[in-house]
Amino acid sequence: MHFKIVQWGRGAQGMWSQIVKCIAHLSSEYGMSGRFSEVGEDLIHAQDFALMPVSHRLESLHSPLHPLTPGRYELRGITIAENAFVYECAVNITLQENGMMSGTSRELPFTQECPLAGMWTRSGLNYLLQYEMHGNKHTYIYFGTPFRSGLQGTWQNSELRALENNLDARASQAERGILEFQLLKAVRVWSEAYHKDYPAAFRECVKLLLLASHRDELLPNHLWSSIVSYCGYDWFCSDLQKSLAPNEAKESDIEALQVP
Repeated sequence: MHFKIVQWGRGAQGMWSQIVKCIAHLSSEYGMSGRFSEVGEDLIHAQDFALMPVSHRLESLHSPLHPLTPGRYELRGITIAENAFVYECAVNITLQENGMMSGTSRELPFTQECPLAGMWTRSGLNYLLQYEMHGNKHTYIYFGTPFRSGLQGTWQNSELRALENNLDARASQAERGILEFQLLKAVRVWSEAYHKDYPAAFRECVKLLLLASHRDELLPNHLWSSIVSYCGYDWFCSDLQKSLAPNEAKESDIEALQVP
């Protein structure tokens, strides 16, 4: 998983802040471990960190995919048509924070790689895939739901209703079926909107990192993060803030005098 942490404090020269990016792996057995570095810093300077799990705060992860969150996922499995024909598939998908998804699908051992696009929610996804056979292009729609360590769902030709009048029963069965994909690899990309969907162990680790040292009279971290996002990190590293301070004081004095 990838996420960022805003660190800040008050020193002799005023406020300071830095944004730290982290790349980590989370497991119930080994806790959370990975590497971190400042944003913009070369990865060769990244430092390692490891947080061991506290057993009574860990919940069992019955489904590594549920709920779905933004990230990149690699899956492999089978689609079975109603005529009992089995297709082995390798699927790579990217789930974006805005609810859109994209990726590729390849039927093994064929070399044809088909682009896919669709939408997703915390509890499922659906996408369209275009497949070419004998010079003809066919579009299929897939519906998937996280189940245990992968996805289960259904698929069918997107024009099945129109085609059924021209197909016999067996040919129609070849155009719809079920799917079952197993998760091979996942890289979740953290975002504030989906923080509550992460495992409790991850949320506890983040809380530990944010509250490791108590600092009085400072903005709450989520507010400081908004300020950094609005102003930009470089704003706090320049002399602009100091140069603006006297002008802001003068303007406030003028406004005070104009108040009846």
